Amino acid sequence: MGEQKKKKIGFHIAISTIAGIILAVTIFLLVILKPFDTVTPIDLGPGNYGVSEVKDIDSTEYKQMINDKKSFVAMIDNPGCVTTAKMRDMMSSFSDNLKFTYYRIYWQDTKETNIREKVKYFPSIIIVDHGKIVAALDADSDEDAKYYNNAADLETWLKKYIKF
Repeated sequence: MGEQKKKKIGFHIAISTIAGIILAVTIFLLVILKPFDTVTPIDLGPGNYGVSEVKDIDSTEYKQMINDKKSFVAMIDNPGCVTTAKMRDMMSSFSDNLKFTYYRIYWQDTKETNIREKVKYFPSIIIVDHGKIVAALDADSDEDAKYYNNAADLETWLKKYIKF
């Protein structure tokens, strides 16, 4: 084999090795640092922990909570809907087990609120942090379907956004 051919092969091996190291370090950092998963669970504040409770609110009360920059969990409910009833049961169970208060607002009461900017269909759950909706379940999403059908998945979703 000629000297130039050996140098060329050696150069390609060196470049491949460097590229492999860079790729391995990048993957390691992405896994360890999780830069794309930067959700920090929020504290719902005093009065929302220690007791299992659901509080019904209307649009006026909801807007006041937003204006007061409160942090809370709200379920968008619709009586008579089978999926809503299932979610209502799951939320009640979580509230009992995790001892937290959440709010329930009926779909018809969301017309005059910012909820419909994030939620197009019911049922849904929204997470509000200091008056801003930071997360919402999408009833029309294949990706969110697991949260509607499996209590463990829904609990994991809640714990991603809320400190318990």
